[in-house]
Amino acid sequence: MRQEASRFLGTAPNVQRWLYGAWDVQYLSQNGWRGPLDPPLTFTVTGPGVAEQCQQALNDAGLAPILWGEPTDTVGSNIATASLDAYDKTMVDSGFVALLGRWRTCVSSAGYEIDPESNTSPAKKSDSWSDEQTLKAWLAEATCADGMSYTQQVANITAGYQMEYIRTHEAELVQTKRIADERVAKATQILKDAGVL
Repeated sequence: MRQEASRFLGTAPNVQRWLYGAWDVQYLSQNGWRGPLDPPLTFTVTGPGVAEQCQQALNDAGLAPILWGEPTDTVGSNIATASLDAYDKTMVDSGFVALLGRWRTCVSSAGYEIDPESNTSPAKKSDSWSDEQTLKAWLAEATCADGMSYTQQVANITAGYQMEYIRTHEAELVQTKRIADERVAKATQILKDAGVL
């Protein structure tokens, strides 16, 4: 168990959240559109309520992760609010809409039908496609995105909205950072004591 935990901590991150859509052709070429599929340890099926009990135990021990979009306890709720609010504002920002139009045009010129309902994946993909066909579409999207620095430009728009939130909630965010640092230090010590790190 210790060996597997150590091994997993050294693996490439499993990127499943393409926040603004596909980018980084090199990454996709090496890891596919799902990212490296190398889960830690063995997933087991538990009885009703066990997962909730485990999460509560993490919360009680002060080890719950503080994630950008999914608060696992109330400490991270301001991070979730900031990130989700900024993302929502980005999706209707006129600069984003213009960038999305250029990205869609590029993907269309690569031979793909455009999905007008999606803000993060221009190519209309089909469940009947093979993994190879799906990867080709993702690579076409990423090639277009990389060529126009799409992801960086969209991230810059989002960052502007995040800065608005930071200016009005700085004290709360400083406190969240302090708690996050404490949790990381505590978790690191537990991993060291267990011989994982």
